Amino acid sequence: MSKKFHCLLLSYVFICVTTVSVKAEQIWGEAEQGSSISAPLQIVDDATASGGQYITVAAGNNSTGNPPSTGVAKYNVRIKEGGTYTMYLRVLTSPDVDAESSDSCWVRIQGATLNIAVSADNWINDNNIDNGVANPQDWFWKQVGHYAAFPGNDYIEFTMDPGTYTIEIAYREDGLWIDGFLLTNDAGVDTATLPDMIPYVPENISYNPSPADGATDVLRDVTLSWAPGFFAVAHDVYLGTNYDDVNDASRTNPGDELISQGQTETSYALGRLELGQSVYWRVDEVNAAPDNTIYKGKVWNFTIEPVSYPLDGSLITATASSVNGNPETTTTGPEKTIDGSGLDGNDGHSTTGSDMWLSAIVDTDPWLQYEFDQVYKLDRMLVWNANQLAEASVGWGAKDVQVETSLDGTTWTTVEGVTQLTKALGVEGAGPTDDIHLGSVVAKYLRIKILSNWSLIPNWLQYGLSEVRFYYIPVQAR
Repeated sequence: MSKKFHCLLLSYVFICVTTVSVKAEQIWGEAEQGSSISAPLQIVDDATASGGQYITVAAGNNSTGNPPSTGVAKYNVRIKEGGTYTMYLRVLTSPDVDAESSDSCWVRIQGATLNIAVSADNWINDNNIDNGVANPQDWFWKQVGHYAAFPGNDYIEFTMDPGTYTIEIAYREDGLWIDGFLLTNDAGVDTATLPDMIPYVPENISYNPSPADGATDVLRDVTLSWAPGFFAVAHDVYLGTNYDDVNDASRTNPGDELISQGQTETSYALGRLELGQSVYWRVDEVNAAPDNTIYKGKVWNFTIEPVSYPLDGSLITATASSVNGNPETTTTGPEKTIDGSGLDGNDGHSTTGSDMWLSAIVDTDPWLQYEFDQVYKLDRMLVWNANQLAEASVGWGAKDVQVETSLDGTTWTTVEGVTQLTKALGVEGAGPTDDIHLGSVVAKYLRIKILSNWSLIPNWLQYGLSEVRFYYIPVQAR
């Protein structure tokens, strides 16, 4: 879990209600996010743990108390349904310390009633935490409170009314790591099916945004909505086009980002936004009097539908004036310019020659032509010029060009203002060299006539191009 998220969640454990075979309340907690964690307990970063952290006792600080007087982690939780609850810990008996022995801890839920009288102070001594697990050196889920000394090997259950409780987890051995817990009234939990990543919904801050965080192609007419924090009576809404501005804004430093303060509704109508606009927004939850605490929300993001959409290369037929080498065996045909070969996840192109089109060595009238599966309203064309490693010295890439469009493949119209393409650098991961705006022209064909290349070698009549991508403006319902 990121440090930014830690700052948001503070002292409350996360609540997530799911639907299983029966209606159940499931309260999940990341071990490192207690309202207080007392020394010698420590938080350790570890990629194998849920959220990337766990808690354990610092090495050499084992306590002999029953329970320990120090080393207690506390978690505030809210029970909504009430009833009989059981608790599960996700644990690991450390491969670094005390690997050959069993480990134990204590668990207590202040105010809960136990079905077995354990001790006057209601601490459950959960001994032998590995409890016969085949490989305790891996993370595993264990139900809290199994006592072989009790008839029927009973597990301890907690009876809890709706309300707020504090869960306490105390340590003795430094060989035990705890990743998190589950408290639930679902009597049918199978520990083998519990997840490795602990789900959560924060209790104090807004969540479940609409549009969803990271959503793209959102309709222009936007109404924001969210699920409120459990205690919130009002909401402050922040919105802008810059993440840092939205994240840093507050009631005392609102800037232009605080668009609604203290509203009671959990929605906000923005109206019509600009096409292609990326938006950041945040909702702070305001608690009731007397404290009126404000809990800062997470910054969410969505992007409005674009002006135009990329046309799938499979809907395009590419032809060329010539191809380098044997047309039946060559790997540098014009189809290479529309099949995405050589492009990485960041739209950077490779330097591999077989990922590009290359003409014959002598081509006196070079051109590339693209036929679309139907007539489109074309907005723009991205071009990746020839990008082989030797491009700097040889210069196959197209230089002076004429771009033409047609409805029938016979009558052509020149796209004004497009006369030259940029030379590629001949480096791995090179981005597009040109973004050509086509002016919403309606066409079924587009042709690039190449008038010269970037070669420094006189009369070197060979030409290349890496990739093109066409964007169209929708004119039909979708």
